[in-house]
Amino acid sequence: MNKSKWIGLGLSLSALVNAQDWKTSFEQQLPYLGHRNWILIVDKAFPAQTSPGIDVFYTNDDIEKVASYVLDKIKNADHIRPVIYLDKELDYLTDKQVKNVEKMKRNYQKLFKDYPNNTLWHESVFAKIDEASEQFRIIVLKTNTLMPYSSVFIELDCGYWDEKSEQTLRGKIQDDTK
Repeated sequence: MNKSKWIGLGLSLSALVNAQDWKTSFEQQLPYLGHRNWILIVDKAFPAQTSPGIDVFYTNDDIEKVASYVLDKIKNADHIRPVIYLDKELDYLTDKQVKNVEKMKRNYQKLFKDYPNNTLWHESVFAKIDEASEQFRIIVLKTNTLMPYSSVFIELDCGYWDEKSEQTLRGKIQDDTK
């Protein structure tokens, strides 16, 4: 299939990047990402999106390896920091329902221990992403993982300015404008 047919299907050019080149493409885009952008590391069943600000890359790897790689790259980027979101449904899954889900949850705890992380119901995460995609770029890294509710949603925040600093600034502005 030629590129124009892919684009006609609503896929961005980044969707054409093969699995071996996704890391290079991701690293090239990382300096352009900032506060309010998102990086989604998703299971294989994650649906194709139609919003124009969403770029999809197929990684041909498992979700934990891709998440580890992405967090390492973000850690070395001084302009951003990750805020992790996981599906709340994952808390309720057991190995009886999904083989090796308990191991994945333990691995996630280790992987995300140094970062702010939250759980939201699956539909709530989608609502946040839908809203963000109206104005900001979203990078989707699709993996080979076949486990329900295993996707990792990373909202990027400013790496050199935190919420406490912002609140202090807003307090000063409010006091000054009274």
